[in-house]
Amino acid sequence: MQPFEMQGLLAGKCLPGDLIVNESIAEYLLRKLEDRNELERQLSAKTISEQNIINAFGIKGEGAHSKLVIEYVHALVAENAALKAFRPQPNGAAMMEALDVFFANEEYPEGAMSDAFDILCCKRVSTPETDAAIAEIKAQGVDEYANATIAIGEDERDLDIIYAGNQAKLFAKHLRAGRKG
Repeated sequence: MQPFEMQGLLAGKCLPGDLIVNESIAEYLLRKLEDRNELERQLSAKTISEQNIINAFGIKGEGAHSKLVIEYVHALVAENAALKAFRPQPNGAAMMEALDVFFANEEYPEGAMSDAFDILCCKRVSTPETDAAIAEIKAQGVDEYANATIAIGEDERDLDIIYAGNQAKLFAKHLRAGRKG
């Protein structure tokens, strides 16, 4: 509501378009105040969430990097929500495939059930952001090991130790690229 609309409302010259039937002006104003307070609570919760993300990642400043990390974490949260909500559809392709495998191996029910379960578990939601985050965490650990190994090799002037550290750095690079080694 704009100030001129508020003046007209208080002067009794006009009514707001979203006034509910049989609602007094006082009730209307209280409802608007409650709506505003709810929006403020939501904004505060989002701000606290983003601040927790920034603190967890040790981000300094308000630059583009901060925004990228926040967007990245929100993508991870969305993937996590999709995983939690995932349920195979009763008449879906994954369920039909699992039933076909189960009935093809009825003489061994334990194995058939295990095979059907594997099919249902493998038909999960794609999680590229989560996979990338896990790969990055692994790569950071390998990088720390590599840096420590190289530092020891340089202190001892041992080329074999330095070589091992460089191989660890290469392994970290492969992890980031999505390869296993």
